[in-house]
Amino acid sequence: KISIDKLNGIGKKRAELFNKLGIYSIGDLLSFYPKGYEDWSSTVKIESLQDGMNVCIKAVLGAQIKDGVLPGGRIISKGMVYDDTGTLQLVFFNNRYISAMIHAGEEYYFYGRVTGGIGGWQMISPTFSPVGEGSKIHPIYKQTAGLNSKIIANAVKQALSYLPEKVNDPLPESVRSTFALCDLKYAIQNIHFPNNSESLASARKRLVTEELLVLNLGMRSLKEHSRGESGVDITKSYFDEFKELLPFTMTNAQSRVVGECISDLTKGTKPMNRLVQGDVGSGKTAVAAAVCHTVIRNGFQAAFMAPTDILARQHYKTFTELFKGTDIKTALLTGSMKESEKKAVRAELENGDISFVVGTHALITEKTNFYNLGIAVTDEQHRFGVSQRAKLLSKGSNPHLLVMSATPIPRTLGLVIFGDLDISIIDELPPSRKPVKTSTARSKNSFIENLYVFVNTSIRK
Repeated sequence: KISIDKLNGIGKKRAELFNKLGIYSIGDLLSFYPKGYEDWSSTVKIESLQDGMNVCIKAVLGAQIKDGVLPGGRIISKGMVYDDTGTLQLVFFNNRYISAMIHAGEEYYFYGRVTGGIGGWQMISPTFSPVGEGSKIHPIYKQTAGLNSKIIANAVKQALSYLPEKVNDPLPESVRSTFALCDLKYAIQNIHFPNNSESLASARKRLVTEELLVLNLGMRSLKEHSRGESGVDITKSYFDEFKELLPFTMTNAQSRVVGECISDLTKGTKPMNRLVQGDVGSGKTAVAAAVCHTVIRNGFQAAFMAPTDILARQHYKTFTELFKGTDIKTALLTGSMKESEKKAVRAELENGDISFVVGTHALITEKTNFYNLGIAVTDEQHRFGVSQRAKLLSKGSNPHLLVMSATPIPRTLGLVIFGDLDISIIDELPPSRKPVKTSTARSKNSFIENLYVFVNTSIRK
């Protein structure tokens, strides 16, 4: 690896700023892809501007930029530019070098957000370059204090010169040809500095395809070699017994998904690895409760991990009410509890007195141990990483895993993202449930006030 400070203009202090962005080597820099782009390839005439537009104009600076001082000592710099259709004022704040960077009588590309209208147009702190450098698509990078996007872009230009004539491409030519993918060197060059929108699209397609391929292969490998045999022997389904505890009748979709999970539990020696996806209100919690009930009735413990304290407490209340009158002892374990309370719950988990625990990340701390964890359930799967799931699973002898998500996931995408998991979808809402509606509220002046009115009105309906 070639250190980032080998590039011109990057000393020890600036290298430390790059380090804050996770960039330590030239290779890291080339893999630090732009977060967005400014398209300077299509310019707009000043007469065609509209308030709020982000545009690129091609204009001449009419007179030298003049500096002034605002109250508090801030510097304000102004200048007027023109094309053959009109004029526009440029405004820069605290840029003491701007008057030396652009010169009267010369033509530039200016990119930024325009405001104004009949009284005149204005562009505040635009990015710019001389027309002689050409109109291109400019990369915008994630920044940190003291390190702006332009500095990063200049460093990337240098880093690209370190690419060898022929870059080793992990995708064979036959694969690239089949899927119409460009080679790796072209992709790296054009993801940073595309010549046009077509070359940018080609670079994106190539790099995204490779990332998804690596992810898919990794997930397949993980699934094929995941966790070996389970030490949790589930021999009997107690689903019929569980249904007697419910104050309602499960939907066909819920029953189907519970059946798929219990089939995983009782067949073979491999632990269950299943994702249950369903809209809000589809009954995922009841499905999880049914599966946990069967595991507990077979003599094992169940752990249900939620991403927040509030969600954990809501689920704890639901499960406590559901299992009232049974011999299933339910407990809550969250980081916000008193230390004495957590200590008592952990002791009962370790000796097996508690058969069902609902909690947050407190479940995966080193202090938390189980007597015989049989199944781990995580709610809102996208809020937990693979390592957090692994920590919870390490609390038992290859226990079963059930993860839940309300985030809509197309099955084909789910197979890529969650390649180590089997997928069940609850595609039916209970008859009493109202359809979920998503609304947006906009207000330039009092967004929060309008939001409260919207919420109050909705609650009172």
